[in-house]
Amino acid sequence: MFGKKISVFLFFFVTVFLFLGQSQVNAAGEQVIYSSTNGDQILMRDSVGEYFVNGIKISNNKQITWNRLLENTWVGGSFTREQNVQFIDGISEIKSVQFASFKSNYAQDVPHAFVLKVGHILMSCREAQFSAGEWNISFKDVFGNYTPRYTDYDGSTTFPSDGDSYLIINADTGKVVDFVSNLNPYYYGKAEKFEIINATEGSNSLEIPSVQPQLRLSEIQDNKAKISWNSVPYGLEYEVEFNSDTIFSNSNSIELKNMPPNTEYQARIRAKNDLGSGPWSQYLIFRTKLQTPEVTYSTTSSTLQLNWLPVEGAESYEVDFNGLIVQVGNVTEFVPAGIESNKEYTFAVRALSSNNESLWSPPVKILTPFISGLSPNYGLVAGNNLIDINGSNFVSGAKAQFGTTEVATTFVSSTKLRVWVPAASSEGSVNVKITNPDGQVAVLSNGYTYTQQGAGPAPTISGLSPNYGLVAGNNVIEINGSNFVNGAKAQFGTTEVPATFVSSTLLRAKVPAASSARSVDIKVTNPDGQVAVLSNGYKYVEQVFPAPTISGMSPSSGLVTGNNVIEINGSNFVSGATAQFGTTEVPATFVRSTLLRAKVPAASSAGSVDIKVTNPDGQVAVLSNGYKYVEQVFPAPTISSLSPSSGLVTGNNLIDINGSNFVSGATAQFGTTEVPATFVRSTLLRVKVPAASSAGSVDIKVTNPDGQVAVLLDGYTYTLPAPAPAPVITSISPNSGVLTGGNVVVINGANFLNGVNAQFGNVQVAATTFVSSNQLRVKVPAGISSGMVDITIINPDGKSAQLIGGYTYN
Repeated sequence: MFGKKISVFLFFFVTVFLFLGQSQVNAAGEQVIYSSTNGDQILMRDSVGEYFVNGIKISNNKQITWNRLLENTWVGGSFTREQNVQFIDGISEIKSVQFASFKSNYAQDVPHAFVLKVGHILMSCREAQFSAGEWNISFKDVFGNYTPRYTDYDGSTTFPSDGDSYLIINADTGKVVDFVSNLNPYYYGKAEKFEIINATEGSNSLEIPSVQPQLRLSEIQDNKAKISWNSVPYGLEYEVEFNSDTIFSNSNSIELKNMPPNTEYQARIRAKNDLGSGPWSQYLIFRTKLQTPEVTYSTTSSTLQLNWLPVEGAESYEVDFNGLIVQVGNVTEFVPAGIESNKEYTFAVRALSSNNESLWSPPVKILTPFISGLSPNYGLVAGNNLIDINGSNFVSGAKAQFGTTEVATTFVSSTKLRVWVPAASSEGSVNVKITNPDGQVAVLSNGYTYTQQGAGPAPTISGLSPNYGLVAGNNVIEINGSNFVNGAKAQFGTTEVPATFVSSTLLRAKVPAASSARSVDIKVTNPDGQVAVLSNGYKYVEQVFPAPTISGMSPSSGLVTGNNVIEINGSNFVSGATAQFGTTEVPATFVRSTLLRAKVPAASSAGSVDIKVTNPDGQVAVLSNGYKYVEQVFPAPTISSLSPSSGLVTGNNLIDINGSNFVSGATAQFGTTEVPATFVRSTLLRVKVPAASSAGSVDIKVTNPDGQVAVLLDGYTYTLPAPAPAPVITSISPNSGVLTGGNVVVINGANFLNGVNAQFGNVQVAATTFVSSNQLRVKVPAGISSGMVDITIINPDGKSAQLIGGYTYN
C-alpha cells in the first residue's frame, strides 16, 4: 500500500504522498487507518468516530483540533495571527497517510510522525494584535475569504487555490505538531517548508496482541498508587487485574485510589483489541506507604515541641528539622534544643518500619517572634498612654503582657504592634511579653518602666512651621523640638489638641480656630506630665488676599478646536479662581499661588484673545492678547518606499506603503486604479494590490482626506508568472506487458499537470489518472505488435515529454 523507503525530499506547499487504500474494518466497527509492519505504530478510528494513536485518544467529540499563534516582527512593529484547524469526523477526510521522520522549522524534529494529507477541514483565522498596540480583528484567510470555512469546498463554493493540506501527528504522543498548507499566512514562510525522511511501508490490518506488557510502579502514597506500562503493538485497550477487580484503560497508566495504608497489593495487565487479548504481564506486587503523620506543635519563649499521632505499623520516626534528619525512635514527640527568637524553623516528620516508610508530613514553617524595643519604653504608673512595640515576626491577633497584665494590640505590621499601656500599682520595670495566636512567645526583660511624674527628660520646643495662620484654623503645622514622647498633647493658648507623634523631635498638630487675631503660647505635654512652652509661638491673622497678576501662558497658542490644557503663570492666585478666554469663562485648577491650569475652550475663528483671572474675592488680573487661536494645518504626505515593490499581475497580495504624514482615511492608487488603504500609523499604510492587465511599472499615489497627495513614480512593478516547466518521464513501472494491454502501469517523472494525456507509440491512452505532479497511473492500450514503443506525455499547455522505447509489448 505504501511506497518503498525514500530519500530526503524537500517539500514546498505541494508534496507527494502515496494514496491510502481501503482500510480494514472489523466487526466492532474499528477502522485501522495505518499500522506499521511490527504493530508498534497504529492510527485507528473507533466505531463512533474517535481517533486513537497507539491506544491514546487524540480526538474530542469526534474532532481533532489544533491551534497556534503565528508571529512576525519588523523594525517598529509586530503582527500576530491565531490559526485554528479542526478535523471533523464525517465531514473531513484523510486522503493519504505516511509514517516517517518529520522535520520543520515550526515543529523541529519529530522522529516518529503520521503525515496525514487531509481535505475539507474547518479552518479559522484571527489577527490577535497588529503593530504598536493597535488592535485589528480580521477573520479572513490569506486569499481574502472569510473564516471559519471548510478547505477545498464549503458546501456551495470550491476553493482550488487552497491546494493540499497536511496534519502532522507525533506518533509517540498523539499530539498534532504542525499544519502545512497554502492557507498559512504568506509572511510566515518558515512554517511552509518541511522534510520527510525515511517514509516506511505499513498495512491496514489488525492482529491479536502478542507482546507481554512490562508493568512498573510510577508513584506510591499511603492511599493511592499509579502503575504504568509500555505500549503493546496492536493493543487498543488494556485490561488491568487489580486484586479481585478488573479495570479497563486506553492509556499507558492508571491511578488506583482509596487504598488503605501499609497494605500489600498485586496487579497485572494485558493488551486487547476486538480480535482478542494478548499475554498477561508478570504480577507487580507492591505495598502502600505507611500513613503520613499528622503533626502539631506548641511553643514558649524558649522551647518548641512537636507532637504527632501514632502511625499504625510504624516502628520508629525521624524528624527533618531545618534540613537536619534526626532519628527519634518510637516516640511521638520531639523537643529541639536551642530555640531562639527572631529565627525561622521548618520541620516535617515521617514514619518508618523494617519494610516500609511514610511520606514526609507537609512542612510546617515557624517564625519565632522577637522584641527589639518599645517607644517610648517608660511612662506614668497611671498608664493609658499609647506606645509602639518594635520587633519581628509579629502576627495579627497577638497579645501583649506588661508584667502580669495582658492587653490587646493593634497590628501595624510584622515588625510593629501598637498598645495602650495598662496601669501599674507601683513604680518599677516590668517584663513585656508578646504571644502570637499560634502560641509563640517573645519576652523583653524589664522592657517597660513605670515612673512617677517627671522621670524622663523634659521636652523642648524650638519652633513651629509655619508659625502663623488664619483665625479659622484647621491647617496642619509641625512642632519641632526634642524629647517628645508618643501620646504627647499640644495646646494653642488655652485650647488643647491631640498631636501626631512622628519622632522624638517632631510632632504634627491641626491648629484650632481662634476668636480673634493674636499671638498665643504653644505648650507640649508628654504622657509623664512634663511640659514645654514656646511663648507667643503661633500667630493668628485675619484673611487678606493681594490682587492677582498674570505674567504669561504656557503654551500661549493652540488650535481653534481648543480642549488642550495650558498653564497660567503669575502671582497671588487663590483656590477657586476662574479663567476667561476672550468672553468664555472656564474653571481653573489651583496648583499654587503662582500657577493655575485650565482647559482651553473652542473659538469660532483664529486670532488673539485677552486672558482674565478672577480670584474668589473678586480681584482680577488681565493679560491682553494673552492667547492666540490658530487654524489646524496638516503637512503633505510623502512616500519613501513600498514593501514589497513588485508582484504578479493577478494582484490580491498585501504590501506596505512607507512614508510620512499619512492620515486615517487616506486612499492609494496603482496607476489609474484606486484602492482603500488600511491606516496603521502616520508612517505606514497597508493595501491589497489590484490586478493589472499587463506587466510593467506603475505610479503609486496616496491621497489624504484633506486632498493633499504624494506620488512615487514607477513605485510598483507588475510581473508575469513564470511559465510552467516541461514534463519529464523518468521510469515506467512495470515497463512491459502483454500485447492485449489492459494492465495498469505507473509513470514516474516530474512537472505533470492535471489533464495530461499519455500515448503508447501512436496509440492514445483512453484515460490517464493524475496522481500527483510526479506520478500518473494509466491502463495500457492494446499494442499493434510486440516490441518496444515510445511513451509520450502531453500536458494541457502543449508541452510534452517522451521516453524512447519506454514500454515493451510481449
